[in-house]
Amino acid sequence: MSFWNRKRELAALGELDVAGGLAVVWGRRRIGKTRLLLEWSERGGGVYTVADQAAPELQRAYFARAIAQVLPGFADVTYPDWERLLSRLAADATSAAFTGPIVIDELPYLVAASPELPSILQRWIDHEAKRAKLRIALAGSSQRMMQGLVLSHAAPLYGRARVTLDLAGLSPDHLPNAFGRLPPTGIVEHWAAFGGVPRYWELAAERPGSARARVVALALDPLGPLFAEPERLLLEESPPAVELRPVLDAIGAGAHRLSEIAGRLGRPATSLGHAFDRLTGMGLVRREVPYGESAKGGKRSLYRIDDPFLRLWFRVVAPNRAALTAGTPGSRAAILDEHWHLLCGEALRRS
Repeated sequence: MSFWNRKRELAALGELDVAGGLAVVWGRRRIGKTRLLLEWSERGGGVYTVADQAAPELQRAYFARAIAQVLPGFADVTYPDWERLLSRLAADATSAAFTGPIVIDELPYLVAASPELPSILQRWIDHEAKRAKLRIALAGSSQRMMQGLVLSHAAPLYGRARVTLDLAGLSPDHLPNAFGRLPPTGIVEHWAAFGGVPRYWELAAERPGSARARVVALALDPLGPLFAEPERLLLEESPPAVELRPVLDAIGAGAHRLSEIAGRLGRPATSLGHAFDRLTGMGLVRREVPYGESAKGGKRSLYRIDDPFLRLWFRVVAPNRAALTAGTPGSRAAILDEHWHLLCGEALRRS
């Protein structure tokens, strides 16, 4: 898929080109962080690295191997800790007149294995990386952890970032770029089906047919790549957010007031504060406060699933897993048809 609609984000990252500095990028999975950071890195002649859940020694070895693409010989030694690795990185970069960009994606995996890393990064960014005028981007899909590293007053990296990007989805205006010319109804239907998530657009564009047919194949078929997508999103958070699933189920089933959601879960409303804080922080749920109501209240506030695809999934897939698994393409389409016009109406109202 072509790269578009991230001009403002690229321009923001470009602010580091002269004197270097730190950028921090976060956003939910599939939203396009990796694509944006790869584009920035490649345009600037930098290096993109991505962490995994390996042991710290292997994480450093993988990181060094990636850096060796731009600083030959960097991976020829074993680094006993992150402090010495980063110190050597700044020194070699200075000698080679290399200023980056250096992208470290999925930073939460590194921090989970090496909790001391944020403090080490703080000292490095304040001193050695600053002298080397390095352009550095830290990114991750665990929004809670990434925001905590930058926005919390107690976080080691608080106030260090020159650029912070909370990456949002694409707008409906760009749907024709992914799917070709669409009539107005087609734009509404594709937005109702896949929202603004580039990865979903990419998967859907690979299949012929209408938005409805694409949903049936991708999300309602047990073999489709999006059949278990929300479960993966929650599981891949750091720490995993699978305990939030019942709240999403209740909202998807039509409960929008706090009292209604608590009643369906058989829990006191006062016990759900943490769950709603996390769901809104992850960008999965939106709180609507009626006009004239205090934001500190909540009795009349409405909670809605914010992403169109997740709304569809929790309305159609979650309560019908057995029927969808045992069904045929025709029967799955019939289940979708029961909710399709309502989903399109909601998407039109909120787009």
